[in-house]
Amino acid sequence: MALVINTNLSSINAQRQLNGNSSALSTSLERLSSGLRINSAKDDAAGLAIANRFTSQIRGLDQASRNANDAISFLQVAEGAFGEVTNNLQRMRELSIQAANDGALSDQDKQNIQKEVTQLIQEIDRIADTTSFGQQKLFSGVTGNIVDADQQDIVTGLKNYWLGEAQDRISTYYGLDVAAGGPDLTVEFTSGDASVAYVQSAVTVPAGELVEQSLVIDVDDFAPVELPNGKDAFLNNYSDRVIAHEMVHAIMYRTMDASQIRTDTIVGSGDVGSWFLEGAAEFIHGADERLSAAITAEGGVANLVDQLASDSINGVYAAGYAAVAFMHDEVKTQGGNGLADIMAALVAGDSLDTAINNNTSYTGLADFETNFMGTDGENFVAAMDLLNDDTGAIGGLDADFDIGGSELTAESVLPNVLAYEEQPLDNINVIFNTESTLAATSVEYQVGAQANETITASVGGASAETLGVADIDVSVDPNSALSIIDDALSYISSTRADLGAVQNRLQSTIANLKGTSENVSASRSRVLDADYARETGVLVRSQIIQQAAFSVLSQANSQPQAVLELLA
Repeated sequence: MALVINTNLSSINAQRQLNGNSSALSTSLERLSSGLRINSAKDDAAGLAIANRFTSQIRGLDQASRNANDAISFLQVAEGAFGEVTNNLQRMRELSIQAANDGALSDQDKQNIQKEVTQLIQEIDRIADTTSFGQQKLFSGVTGNIVDADQQDIVTGLKNYWLGEAQDRISTYYGLDVAAGGPDLTVEFTSGDASVAYVQSAVTVPAGELVEQSLVIDVDDFAPVELPNGKDAFLNNYSDRVIAHEMVHAIMYRTMDASQIRTDTIVGSGDVGSWFLEGAAEFIHGADERLSAAITAEGGVANLVDQLASDSINGVYAAGYAAVAFMHDEVKTQGGNGLADIMAALVAGDSLDTAINNNTSYTGLADFETNFMGTDGENFVAAMDLLNDDTGAIGGLDADFDIGGSELTAESVLPNVLAYEEQPLDNINVIFNTESTLAATSVEYQVGAQANETITASVGGASAETLGVADIDVSVDPNSALSIIDDALSYISSTRADLGAVQNRLQSTIANLKGTSENVSASRSRVLDADYARETGVLVRSQIIQQAAFSVLSQANSQPQAVLELLA
């Protein structure tokens, strides 16, 4: 190796090694002082990006956990409000039962009871109006009712008078009594239907066994309900008369072989056709006003009775009603009990053809229909007094053609005297499928670290109007009030169950968020945090090497002095 002075390669090499060791020592000191393995992107660019993503997730999870705790607090406030509303409703229920004790209370006593009910209703509204979480009203924005008000009025009429009195009247005059064990009768509500009300019956084929049945009511045609009769829908068809009509259909299907009941008209078929079905249903409450209008529309009695062979409205309803009234009178002329004898024969399994042959002067259904559409029917209808104000209902003056009894008007044909019953029919379980118009407030809670990771809860409503109790009057109708309060209590119980379920879900969410945050934190630590055992080893090693490097650099710097020996 040549001896030179200008370039001291040994010194340059020692400086480079010293600088490198100084950099390693500086990095070690930085990690030990910060606790982080990555203090800048130059330490580990990919690792820093991963650690930042972990940090975002951890902070999001922790905030989501706090959000979930806030949501639990919100729901607890709502449930507390519902709890106090429940207490008020329970007291109102007690007062309704007390007010129903007619034998021990005067009208003034009931009015005094109503005063407390009114105060409780006002307190329920106060709770609904003022309950808040922070600045947020819990029950604001809730509209509608848990049960549509018009539907509730119809249900009240059905439970108070209409169903029970229709069944009593059918039992008394038709002799049709329902045996226990049949299917439920489901009351359903519709809107804008072409029919005011109708009965749907599902039967097995060919056995004719009834398997399900529903009474469908068009709310638009019934509302507003004016109890006890219901409103005058059309042609003096009060709501109670419509229900009586439909209950004839329902009970006939429950007591007879449904395979013999037709929904069309085939003259002389021997089956129970549509004219007999509808005529018998009209006959229970009377339809003189319909018959009078149909005679005018058809251009006379002769044309009207001829409609029995058709499936027209006038043929099925008006002519059918007149034919059943004619049949009823014919049976009584033969010494029988009128239409009740025909119904008894049908229940026993006879065809309509056989029932007519055994109970009238006619040989069968075809003979009866032919004569009704001839002079016999014309003379009978022409003799009916259709110009007075009565309905011609069974048991009334026109129906039996006697001089006794009292005339029944469209308003009085059903007495409307029965007491309120939750189950108004004997041996028939009634299910009321009322619909809610409630638009409850839905609240979303952000419970995740990413967008749209939410849980939604429906808070519901708590006002007296929403619960349907705003207008109850226990002094007038405590039984109806009791039913409405029970519906409100059922709604609140269901709503509180929903709130409790959401709270439990949120507790589980919080536990999951905390567990996930813990595991992600561990993952970030493995990427980001400094390993002190390793870094202290690196520090000590770098310090020793630095000391050695300083010593070696000093010797390297003095190495060119050897050239002076050659020059001496």
